[in-house]
Amino acid sequence: MNKKRNTGILQISFHSIYNQIPLTMKMLILTVLIGVFVWLVLDKIQTAQLRSIFQSQLTEKLIEHSIEDRLSFDRHVKNYQKSVKLLITQKSYIDYIEEREWTNKGGNYIQYHPTPPVWLPNRSLLRTVIQPRFVLLLDFGGVVREVYHGGNDAPSKSLLELSRLQLLKSHNQSYMTTLDDAPYLITAESSFSEGGDLQASLVLASPIDEKMLRGALGPAREGHLAALLTTEEDPVVVASNDLNKLPVGLSLKDLQNDYLVTGKEFFDYGASELQIKLVSLASLADVELMTNRVVSKVRHERATLAFILILTFATIIYRITRHISSVNMRMRDFSSHILGSKAQETREGDELHILKNRLNRLTEEVIEAREIIMEQAEEKNRL
Repeated sequence: MNKKRNTGILQISFHSIYNQIPLTMKMLILTVLIGVFVWLVLDKIQTAQLRSIFQSQLTEKLIEHSIEDRLSFDRHVKNYQKSVKLLITQKSYIDYIEEREWTNKGGNYIQYHPTPPVWLPNRSLLRTVIQPRFVLLLDFGGVVREVYHGGNDAPSKSLLELSRLQLLKSHNQSYMTTLDDAPYLITAESSFSEGGDLQASLVLASPIDEKMLRGALGPAREGHLAALLTTEEDPVVVASNDLNKLPVGLSLKDLQNDYLVTGKEFFDYGASELQIKLVSLASLADVELMTNRVVSKVRHERATLAFILILTFATIIYRITRHISSVNMRMRDFSSHILGSKAQETREGDELHILKNRLNRLTEEVIEAREIIMEQAEEKNRL
């Protein structure tokens, strides 16, 4: 019994407090609550849609980059063979080879050239062909006699001691292999005398690393990286155009946690021992940052629109409540001056609730006045 009484008291108390709140304030609070709810729902839906759109567009763009990178890398690799064919036809090279008489007396001494030797074109012309890291001049027996390293570090021992099989595989094609646990691109071409005797061989060699990839694809672009991966079950990075972000040895599984990866083309040039694939990557963090910028802008625009709508709705409600308050005042004056009822103090609160109470009061007063008039008329008739 006491519980029901307490519940009833709480309901009456809440109803009383609710009716004391002005209509404008209640409608404004209700509008804000509905607006916030709708804003949160739209924000969740639109954010998911924007992320999906950006992911789709990025994937399409990345596929285009992957195709471009694939063609550029393929063209760069094949240019090695074209370049070596061109170099052995240069007059300076032919004259130098015909004048040379190599002997094995005193051991195989290798001459190193930090600048282009006489048997190569000058650097400006060499750049128009290709810029290999190492150019090896071999005698008719396949022994390295001279090396142009263009200011780079000295070539590895494995490169200076290429086997006959490796030289054979690198002839007339770009050959990929591993030397001292590092991937290399090698191509070779031989020159012969008029009698058909082997005179010398020219070998172009470059480690497949960041520098080579940048030479083939250009520097790493913002939001776009490229890497060469092994083709084993768990691929790892062999080379990339940004080693700070994609170091050698990083597994594909680790890459997929932070990057969107595309590219499935396998490279297998003739008798190449090394099979690799070129992939293009885009940082998911960059996608997230780009998405957040757009989402932030959309949120700002949506918040501005919501503020304008709330302000407009509040203005309309305020004008309506002003009219309701005016009607209340006229009804109070009517009751006071026409019906002669005691004037009631104007209360603050819900204008509709006040109007309802005043209308009920006015109805009662009109009924009372009518009964009084009828009683007075009956009394007059009796008299």
